Amino acid sequence: MDHQSPVSFTSNRTVFKNAYEALAAEIAAVPTEQLRPINVDVDAAVITVRGAMPEILALREVMQRDLPQFDLSILDKLESYALALFHLNAQHRMATAPSLELPALAEQATSMRDVFVADAQALAKRGLLDGAAVEGRPQGKGYKALVVELYAVMDLLRGSWDRIAGRSGVQPEEFAEAESLADRLSLALGLREQGPAENSNVSALGLERQRAFTLFVTKYDQVRRATTYLRWDQGDADAIAPSVYAGRNNGGRRASDAGATSAGNVPATPSPVVASSPAAAANAMPSLPALMPGMAGSDPFGPG
Repeated sequence: MDHQSPVSFTSNRTVFKNAYEALAAEIAAVPTEQLRPINVDVDAAVITVRGAMPEILALREVMQRDLPQFDLSILDKLESYALALFHLNAQHRMATAPSLELPALAEQATSMRDVFVADAQALAKRGLLDGAAVEGRPQGKGYKALVVELYAVMDLLRGSWDRIAGRSGVQPEEFAEAESLADRLSLALGLREQGPAENSNVSALGLERQRAFTLFVTKYDQVRRATTYLRWDQGDADAIAPSVYAGRNNGGRRASDAGATSAGNVPATPSPVVASSPAAAANAMPSLPALMPGMAGSDPFGPG
């Protein structure tokens, strides 16, 4: 998602809501018996996929040419699946622990904003960035001003990356992290303005979130499968489309994801019974290596 500085706080929130509303019917249609347990950090999974989107999309023409049976609408809607899940995850988090979310996010956003600003100012002193743009960035007090400033300085650094790469302490992966953090803070502010969800709605919200998660990882699995087929000889499929389960630490999951009671004593959403085991769900990527010897010149999405 591209951002132009200064960023509109309202329009940014709308992006997530619009993605959710566009997919609401598809999310609702996910069968209960196919639900996957949420055993990863949802925000981290969304960051992973959104960060991978440019390289994945670069394969679109090759997918269309070499995998005629692959449904390209899955690829075209992949970021929308991620944004819709992000929206529902933020709503669920605010519904179960609204008093804890904003201060923690603001503290993280402030720290990242300060790092970015310090780096931008140092680069400006060396003539690598426009000093007027750095000092003229949107500033102010309050959560909304923090969101706008973080986006602005992030976009300033990212937009000048060709010139400052190797001369900045900021790493490219930090942009995705900062964008997600600003997005979460923006959504949390919007949810606070709407008021916390009623306890009676928390269970339904949790179930909808799990449907969105299942839809998201299922569609991403298909994209990873196509990527693996196309990049089998190069061996870089996992670098292009990394697993959202890679490096997960189940023991350190958030209490809300593990089914515990929140700090605010709001009962966490009970997980619906699912047909697949957690072990099967954790191994989200369909097993292609066993198929590869017989797949040369074939379409893995075509009829067997």
